[in-house]
Amino acid sequence: MGRRKTAYSCLPEHILRLSELTKGANQEATPSPLKKGSLQLRSLVFKNTHLSPEQVFQASIKDCSALGHVWLNSANSLTTGLEPAHKDPPDHRGSDHNLCDSTTFWDWLRNVQEELPTCTKILTPFNQSASSADTNRSPQTNGSSIKPPGAAAPVGCMGYLGYELLSESMVHYKLPCRSSANVPDAEMGFCNTALSYHHASSTWTASALVASSARTESLSEKNLHHHFALSVGLSEAEYQHWSRKTGEIFDLTKKQDQHCDPIAVLELQRSSHSQPTRTSRTLEPSVSESVYLEAITKAQGQITSGESYELCLTTQFKGQLASTDQEDEHFGRYVGLWPANPAPYGAYVRFSPHDTTILSSSPARFLRVDGRGPVETEPIKGTARQVLGDAEAIRAAGSALQADPKERAKNLMITDLIRHDLHSFCVPGTARVARLFGIKTVATVHRLVSTVQGTHRPSLNSVDALALPCPPNSMMGAPKLSSIEILDQLERHHPRGPYSGILGFIAVDGSADMSVTIRTAVIQNNGQCSHPSSASLTRFVILTEISVAAGGAITSLLRKEDSPV
Repeated sequence: MGRRKTAYSCLPEHILRLSELTKGANQEATPSPLKKGSLQLRSLVFKNTHLSPEQVFQASIKDCSALGHVWLNSANSLTTGLEPAHKDPPDHRGSDHNLCDSTTFWDWLRNVQEELPTCTKILTPFNQSASSADTNRSPQTNGSSIKPPGAAAPVGCMGYLGYELLSESMVHYKLPCRSSANVPDAEMGFCNTALSYHHASSTWTASALVASSARTESLSEKNLHHHFALSVGLSEAEYQHWSRKTGEIFDLTKKQDQHCDPIAVLELQRSSHSQPTRTSRTLEPSVSESVYLEAITKAQGQITSGESYELCLTTQFKGQLASTDQEDEHFGRYVGLWPANPAPYGAYVRFSPHDTTILSSSPARFLRVDGRGPVETEPIKGTARQVLGDAEAIRAAGSALQADPKERAKNLMITDLIRHDLHSFCVPGTARVARLFGIKTVATVHRLVSTVQGTHRPSLNSVDALALPCPPNSMMGAPKLSSIEILDQLERHHPRGPYSGILGFIAVDGSADMSVTIRTAVIQNNGQCSHPSSASLTRFVILTEISVAAGGAITSLLRKEDSPV
């Protein structure tokens, strides 16, 4: 007898809805009576091969807002198959806004993401009316504006969501009492403007969210104002000023006068700030080596008992930095870090309200969400060093990593766990492993990477897609809930903070791209002291705390001498 194969997608819609997770999702999507267009996403495109991303960031974004700035950076020249690097500036105005205790961070993000697409119309320089076309093409570009290579730059929410937010994303998890952490669990800034660089075409896209001058404020906009405690979108005058200043940066025909050339000015700034103050203080682990090795033994005991299959045990290393110009020296540290440790998902994040700075060289993507539905994640488990300068040895090291039973087992376990997570918010039948045990090679290492893809359900938005599998499975273990509870005990309830969380953007067009926050330093102001540098001058020295966390997957096959830390 033959068997009939029935796809889940063939089931009636009312049956499919019974299996959907309802937390934070509108099961019955009612059409909005509001018309799009009260907010417009406008884009300028510039062709310029003479400016580096660092130069553009310093000239157009850095120090423009008292609230901070974000630079999402990608070393795609060293890594295959990567998205373009993004340079993401915050709005020049804004406010520091804390949520009430009854509102979860995920609920706030979800509400914002539901309202923004309702009242936003996405425009390009090629589909606007003649009266508005000039506002999207700077008169100083002299033909440098070309057809966009892709979508608008990611205007929207940018920042990090820390590990401790799992208490809000996991229904059955109860956050235990933890030691205090100075760094907030999450910080997100809404950016009305953004710049994005397309490496392949050497093209910049500058996008801005603009409030229509002839609009009647809709219910969605009123809700947005409530969520943000301020108006969303630039005024027409602000947009004109921003587009003119942005055009000046990319204008190659402008007179090269050091007093008026922003690039010459930023080069002087870079030369004076790119060498941070050195400190002889070392980073100290939060636990001793013996305690950490004992935790590995206990973790393997839990695995042997069947409580978990794999546990990602981590620890923090902390120290102090002494500097005389905190902000510029932190940026200098990131600029110095990048050539030595380029990464697919690097980031420099500075938020002033809590004096938080993040320097990240993450190799791992958490989740990419296309506004039209497709989602993709790339779990990494398994790393091997390259033998630089020896092509045959490089190939051999990659092949050995791909064939290693222990590394394959770790990768397979996390990949299957992530695939299961995608089933919870994807259209039935679409979640699949597109690639298993692939090798990605970056500057100094090989990594064992798998790719899982799917299509999220129309009743859910990008925030739902991020919240349901968060925090990253690769930073916890399998099964998820019991592994987290075991790790709480083994790590002595020390908060992980931004480490092990996610970092990136959630754009107004419904797209999102988040990395796993690993290979990351978190810096926070810890007070300041002063000492006289001369008889007539007192110089202030700012003391900041730096934290770098590390860890790795514990399995029954792990030997203590091969422990990840």
